[in-house]
Parts: sequence; C-alpha cells; structure tokens
Amino acid sequence: MRLQKDALIAESHDGLRRNTLELFLSCRKGDLARVKYLVEEQESELNVRDRWDGTPLYYACLCGHKDVVEYLLSQGARCVANTFDGERCLYASLNIEIRNLLRDRKVITSSTMRRDAYDEFLRRCLEDNEHCDVTFNVLGEAVPAHRCVLAARCKFFRRSLVEKWAGRQLVPVTHHSVDASIFRIMMQYLYTGRLEMQAKQFDSFADLASRCRLMGLIADVKDELIQVLNQGSHRNHHTAESEAILLEPTHYREQLQRDFATLPVELAPEVTPGDVSFLSEDGNHADICFSVHGRHFLCHKVFLCNRSEYFRALIEDHFTEASQPSSGRQLPVIELQQVTPDVFGCILHHVYSDMDDRLSADNVWDVLCAADVYLLPDLKRQCGASIARMLEVETVCGTLRASRLFRLPRLENQCIEFMAKHLAKVVELPEFHEVVREDAKEVKLRQETDSITVIDDIRYYISANARSTAEIVNANEKLKLVDDLLTALGLDA
Repeated sequence: MRLQKDALIAESHDGLRRNTLELFLSCRKGDLARVKYLVEEQESELNVRDRWDGTPLYYACLCGHKDVVEYLLSQGARCVANTFDGERCLYASLNIEIRNLLRDRKVITSSTMRRDAYDEFLRRCLEDNEHCDVTFNVLGEAVPAHRCVLAARCKFFRRSLVEKWAGRQLVPVTHHSVDASIFRIMMQYLYTGRLEMQAKQFDSFADLASRCRLMGLIADVKDELIQVLNQGSHRNHHTAESEAILLEPTHYREQLQRDFATLPVELAPEVTPGDVSFLSEDGNHADICFSVHGRHFLCHKVFLCNRSEYFRALIEDHFTEASQPSSGRQLPVIELQQVTPDVFGCILHHVYSDMDDRLSADNVWDVLCAADVYLLPDLKRQCGASIARMLEVETVCGTLRASRLFRLPRLENQCIEFMAKHLAKVVELPEFHEVVREDAKEVKLRQETDSITVIDDIRYYISANARSTAEIVNANEKLKLVDDLLTALGLDA
C-alpha cells in the first residue's frame, strides 16, 4: 500500500527528487519556513518544472501565498514580463496583491534581489572602498576603483593605467557629458556585467563607452533601448525617458569570467616577489603574494577578501602569517603550508572566475578539502557536482560519508539515488552495511526501520520511480533486498 501511495505522489510530479517534491508541496501549502529550509539548507532548485510545466513560484501564486511568492522572487525565481513563466504566474495569481507584486518590474529585477553567490561577490567588490588603489574625480565627485578590475575588463583602462595614469592615485575626468552617475554605471558594468540606467542617460553613457572603446556594449544597450521604447510607444515622451534599461549579468557572464581568470599570476621560478617592476608593464596590479612550497602567486586583496572570510582574516593579519614588506613597493608575502601549488592554483581560478574547468578526478578531493578550509562553499558545491559524475558502486559509500562530512546535501541525495539504482550490488558491500549500522545508532527510541536515514531515503527513490506494473514489481524486489539486509543486520525490529 505504501509503495502505491508513494508512486502516486511521485507520478503526479513526474518523478522529482524528494527535496524538490517537498518544495512543490510546501509552496502549495504556504509553508514558508519549510521553503526556506529546502532552498537555503538543501540547495533545492527554484526554477525546476513538473510534468505540467509548473514551477514552485507558479504554485505559490496559484494558492495565494504572498509571503512565499516574495521569498521565491528574492531568491531568484524566474518571473520576467512577456515570458511563458512570467505570464503564467501572473494569470494564475489567486489575488490582486500577488498580481501587482509580479507586475512591479522593480521588485523582480532590482539590484536587491538575491542572485547567485558569484554575482553577490562581484557586487561586494564594486562596493569595496577599503582596497581601492585609484580614485576618479568626476566633475568634483570621487569614484573609487581597483586598477586590477579595470585593467582586466577594458583595454582602454588597461593601457591608460600603465601609461598616462601610471603611478597616479587621483585621475580627473572632466568631460562635460560625463557626470558621476554615468561613470558609476560604467563601473557597475565593468565589475559585475550588470548595467541599469534610464533611457534619458543613454547618450551620455554611449559617449563614455565610445571613449572606452566599448563599441559592442553600445550596440547591446541601444538594442535594449529600442525594445524598451517600443514596449512603451503609447506613453508620452517624458515617461519614455524614465524607462529603465537593464542588461543582466547573464549577457556577459562568460566574458566576465574569462577576463577575471587572467588576473592571478604564478611567477616563474627565477622571479622573486620583490621584483615588481614588470607588474606595471603588464597591468597585473597585484597587491599581495602567496608563497606555496616555494612557488609564488600574485593576487589581489579585493578578490580574496570579498570571496572568503578565511582569506580576509589571513590578509588582515589575524593569523599573523603575513610578513611585513621591507620596502614601499615590495609585495607582502603570505606563506601557505597546508596546500599544494597545483591545488592552490585551482582555488585561485575559482575565486576569480567561479569556473570549475580545472577540476579533475586527480585533484577534486584535494580541492574539496582545501575549499572547506578556506571557507569557499561554492567551490565545495562545484566539487560535489564533479564527484557526482564519477560515482561508482565501489566508492559510493565513501562518497556518501564525505558528502555528510562536508555538508553537501545535493551530493548526498545523488549518492542515495545511485544506491537505489544499483541496489543489488550495493547491498553486498560491507561498507554499506557499516553505513546502515551508523545511521541506526543515531536513531533514539526507534519505532520502525524507516527511521534509519539511508534506508528511508533509498526506499523513497525506489518508490518514486515505480510507474508501470513491471516497474512496481522491480521496485518490490528491491525493497525485499532492503528488508532482507535489515534482517541480516538485526535491524528489522
């Protein structure tokens, strides 16, 4: 009976994973606390679909739970005007309050929306005045910036910073068409790949972008401007000028990542951190050096401090590993002993670019351990995703233990799902028997075998994928394997 009930629930949501199914049900019931737990602790995907193309946001709108709708929007649930998801949520809304909330474009696209961690990191870099090394005086208003970011993102700034602005801490910007607000819009784009302004600011921004040789950006903004004006063609001229032009980071994410990936530099063995004469020539603008078993990496405080609290504490001398520079131009050097140079290179690649293309079967476990030490949860999740693609029967139990140790719930769920699919082989493993015993020991006053975590989860995955009569028969055979194992281990009571 239980198998038929689980199969019926799972079938109605097209075999979704357990946490995802819970998210759908919690959105329908309006259980905000449970939704927060599933999104923030269990890393459930927000924009997943069921067999009817419904999303968690759609069901929250349909059932009239405004607080859940607001939370899902703030967490990045997709609801863009004139798209399938946006229109469907709008017309399904139970009441006018939710409908007005969805119609308010500012709510959906404002800079206060929680975006992914890399976007948030770049926003912190933009707002970081502590590690700025150049200030632009724009018609009397100061706009602080970081040389490394500007040099990586724009050839005009890269050349100017090592030529006409070399060694200057204050750079005047006196062109009459460029005020501080326009210059800050440019800084926002260079740092985050995001651009937001009013239509009436286009001419001034295009003038600045032209001087910075960013012709492709001008074309993109112009295309967006035309779309915005066409959508509001029935409005008067004054209203049209106030329309918002918005380019999201997704437009430029790959280019942004490639640009920032070039910033950390490993020195050749014959070059010492004290020899900084070449730094101004190649536009690296490093302000910190890490020494890892004799190999030196030139880095930037703005990236490391805003990416990891560990590195912030380290650089701010909380752990006293940093040596004081002996001269004004010599870079401070921090020695790291608990990591290899190759693994540290992977760490830096992630810190700057958020890319995982350097992870491999040979280094992923070492990188995972280092990411845990250096407080880089997003890199841990990337390692977990890489490890999940390499699961094998012989290693899945060890991986399950590691997923729990490193608090990677998505990897843990993938291990459980893998075990359910290969149960006939998994139940023969002594390592699996140990996992079952360990989970059983953690249960106090156990009343039923389902309270053993690993067993309960495996049973769910078996039941969730049983549709046809043949699949139900196969599922019952697998469930019998579980029952037989529990009997053999003395845990069937």
